[in-house]
Amino acid sequence: MTNEVNKKTARRFFEDMGKENWRDTLSDIFAEDLKWWIPKGAAGDYPGEHQGKDNIVSMMSEAANGAFHPDTQKADVLLEVAGDNCVIMETVIVGDTTIGPRYENTYVFIFKFDESGKINELREHVDTHVARELFGNL
Repeated sequence: MTNEVNKKTARRFFEDMGKENWRDTLSDIFAEDLKWWIPKGAAGDYPGEHQGKDNIVSMMSEAANGAFHPDTQKADVLLEVAGDNCVIMETVIVGDTTIGPRYENTYVFIFKFDESGKINELREHVDTHVARELFGNL
């Protein structure tokens, strides 16, 4: 796939984040053999590498549904770089949490794509201190 097609696919991840159809979007853009990596300092059962599209779609959907009020989670893409079946995006994600405070944190996502244009690897870099302060109690 071209860099522009891959960037468009990666943007869908953020455009539908927090919306009712996010689970469907994830199922559409992820490859069956997806791997998702999260930093060691993340809260709960999330640190480390996770495998399999169905498992990861469930984890992401449940995390968003449990942490944020519907339709309040949004991502502002600050930087976008693409090449060699890879897209890197720096974002600020905000949302109204189910426990009260508004969440705001900066992330860098690295999306790797297979030959069919599906995301087969996702690396998530986040300020884990900010995330743990808020979500460590969920």
